[in-house]
Amino acid sequence: MFRPLEFGHDTFFGDPRWSRSLDGITLAHRTANAPPEIVETHTHLEAHFVLVTGGRYVSSARGNAGPRSVFVYNPSGTTHRDHFVDGKGAFFSISLSNSRLGDSAAAATANVAVHLLDTCERALAVALLMECGRWNGSSPLRAECLCVELLDTVSNAPQNNAKSPPRWLRAAYELICDQPAETPGIRDLAGTVGVHPSHLARAFRTFLGCTPGDLLRARRLELAAAHLMDSRRGLAQVSLDSGFSDQAQFTKAFRRLYGVPPGVYRSLGGARARSGRLHFDKTAGRWTRQALSRGS
Repeated sequence: MFRPLEFGHDTFFGDPRWSRSLDGITLAHRTANAPPEIVETHTHLEAHFVLVTGGRYVSSARGNAGPRSVFVYNPSGTTHRDHFVDGKGAFFSISLSNSRLGDSAAAATANVAVHLLDTCERALAVALLMECGRWNGSSPLRAECLCVELLDTVSNAPQNNAKSPPRWLRAAYELICDQPAETPGIRDLAGTVGVHPSHLARAFRTFLGCTPGDLLRARRLELAAAHLMDSRRGLAQVSLDSGFSDQAQFTKAFRRLYGVPPGVYRSLGGARARSGRLHFDKTAGRWTRQALSRGS
């Protein structure tokens, strides 16, 4: 009888670039390390989120993928064979222990893998990724709060409409994401959506967990990561195309967020995975590739 591989907490097909550990939560960024034919069907024993930051991702989750990047919630017990096309890509994972998940309504209500498209859901994940990039003494508390908010969004618990984000906030969010090369002032952005600048700033912090500037920087770096994966443009051109006027500033921001410089990120994601069979080395705590014997 066929039995799929079983993955425990924070275990994925991918090489970790960095990780942050909280109480029952692990935040990590990884690069893909296996072509599709090597990725076997597997079961995740614990729930997790996956935010794709580079490459083309194929997922069996319910619904359609987002137009800009894939963001998926996989509840505990998810069995799938999600993978990157050609084995090239990168992703940010938010892994939740079963005990931690038990404190959330999502444990009982969200039992099917789904693509997440809501503005607030994705913004919370981006805020978490940004917080990991500038980790300091206050980061664990803020990251834990963001995780709790994110779990609440995937539950089917009734929402209080009085606490829902206003429509104009979605318009401001979309404006920043669609025009990342522009650098609007807070007054210009607020004027475009018809609210006072201070009201806009408070709404971003309340509903999206970040400032407009945080979102703009994250969107620019997200585009840069995609360009590094999918093009042969030089780093200076990628920097300009992503809205950075200075390559040194771009390199510093990219390394802070993704754990490696842009050039190394390109080589990690762009190199074709070697042939072989994956094996999880419990001692090393990572996946390794074993050469195939002639008879296999």
